Amino acid sequence: MQENNSMKEVEKSRQKMIAGRNSEDFTSKLEKIFDLQKQFGKQFIDFDNLSVQEKEKWTKELLIALMNEGFEALNWTNAKHWKKPVYPINKMELKYELIDMLHFLLNLMILWDITAEECFSMYMAKNKENHERQKRGY
Repeated sequence: MQENNSMKEVEKSRQKMIAGRNSEDFTSKLEKIFDLQKQFGKQFIDFDNLSVQEKEKWTKELLIALMNEGFEALNWTNAKHWKKPVYPINKMELKYELIDMLHFLLNLMILWDITAEECFSMYMAKNKENHERQKRGY
């Protein structure tokens, strides 16, 4: 119950944050990324015409792909404790795997009608709440 009230406070904070702000001030680059991803993703997913059941199916598929990319990112680090570490790690390959993860995450957000502005404002509100939780000993 306390968590539910906390999320209500996060949403109130987010709404206050975006009130009176011009979305172009803080989302233009993010909007471009969302737009590019939606255009690309339309090759595979009909975002605008899916039933809830189809969205659930795509959610599962995209989360599996996201996790797969996460494991690929791990392969560019020395995450295997049983293997002799190799240095330097290939940071560029690691970064590209992280960007691949972003592609699938963006598809999920688009699938569930999260806009760039909403993504930004929800992130800012949740970030604030996470900091407050740490102060409370969460």
